[in-house]
Amino acid sequence: MVLFPPPGRPRDVCVATGLVDEDPAEANTSCDLLVRGSATSFIAVAPIRGRSNDRLALISGVAPPDVRAVYLQGPGATRRLPLSAHRAFLAVYAANARGRVRIVSKLRRGRTVRRFELPLSPRASFPQHRHRRRGALFNDEIGKDVMLLAYRQLVRRYGPPAVLRRERGLRCAYYELVGFANDGWRFCFTRAGRMDSARGNTPPPPH
Repeated sequence: MVLFPPPGRPRDVCVATGLVDEDPAEANTSCDLLVRGSATSFIAVAPIRGRSNDRLALISGVAPPDVRAVYLQGPGATRRLPLSAHRAFLAVYAANARGRVRIVSKLRRGRTVRRFELPLSPRASFPQHRHRRRGALFNDEIGKDVMLLAYRQLVRRYGPPAVLRRERGLRCAYYELVGFANDGWRFCFTRAGRMDSARGNTPPPPH
């Protein structure tokens, strides 16, 4: 299921995936940026009910208008993936699938390729986020170590904030969250550049 991007953010793209008998609210939502010349793809694992040690490999994504077709090359065969009305695609590999996989975006001239192997490694299932939008974070990249970052380290990792202002003697940096209209993060720092607080669910003020 493709989620509509927030107003004014046409490059934000989010895909929610889950099993047929799951509540849609429990679906796994992944967000990234839509860029020219390559399908935005997400790779995730889904448990098989009654088989706690087995996982399906879910491949989903969205193709921008300049991508003419998306092919999945891997165990079993090479297949052209159907695109929905929103140019979304989905494929599933069984838990016992093994081998190299390629997601090929065919362009008018040339192609781009994303590669990974089955079974999935933790690194393969983690979004790559090769492109960033100024002043924005992704919902899967904020970890506990963020509290250890100084202001310069934060900017080096995530880029300049959407809004930077003084609040009660602190320098506070606000970031939007890709794919979410009313969400974001606020990081506040002391004069020495050390982090004082980090708060999610805090959209940036108007800017």
